[in-house]
Amino acid sequence: MPKQVYSYNLIKISDQTTNSSTMVQDTDLNFYMQPNTAYNIEALININVSGDLSIYQWSISGPDMPNSVLIKNELLILGNTSVSISSQNSYGITNSTITLAVTSAMLRINAIIENGANSGEFSINFACASGAYVTNGAGSYLRQTFGITID
Repeated sequence: MPKQVYSYNLIKISDQTTNSSTMVQDTDLNFYMQPNTAYNIEALININVSGDLSIYQWSISGPDMPNSVLIKNELLILGNTSVSISSQNSYGITNSTITLAVTSAMLRINAIIENGANSGEFSINFACASGAYVTNGAGSYLRQTFGITID
């Protein structure tokens, strides 16, 4: 059976700031996942933080009981030549970075997800340390590509 492939881009048109130490959903970088569908997801997030000791945390949420979740995270601290790379094979893992007086960073997320029988929302969530502020900035984007079988 032939496949029809779709690709959508979600772009933040305004900043979203929080000072919460509890995960907050990015209001623009989320979408509804269909059951039994494979997705290729790429996101690039412009991060701005404030505070003498800023802790930026992020996590990825999705529908219950996926067949497969493969995620690669790359965090580039602007003005620094090192890149922090991590990977995960399930939703809900909190990723953290601790930086001193950092003002800007870029987070790249690449994921291949084979959704199971449950539909639901895919979302990128973020939080920060107490006393700090973090902003997911305008211009950040999420690109999703998926295929469906055509009868």
